[in-house]
Amino acid sequence: MLSLDSAVGSEWQTWTDEGGDTGYSIEYGDETLLVYGSASPADLQELIGLLER
Repeated sequence: MLSLDSAVGSEWQTWTDEGGDTGYSIEYGDETLLVYGSASPADLQELIGLLER
């Protein structure tokens, strides 16, 4: 679990694959929001901080 301050929640599950890609997911209502890609974890975390409802 990763604690990040964002408008959609603060407790994000962290995922990685063998190729080094990182992803973060959070339950949002009845949906799951996934932020992932080949960007650095720091860049993805910055993006999460910019999310709005």
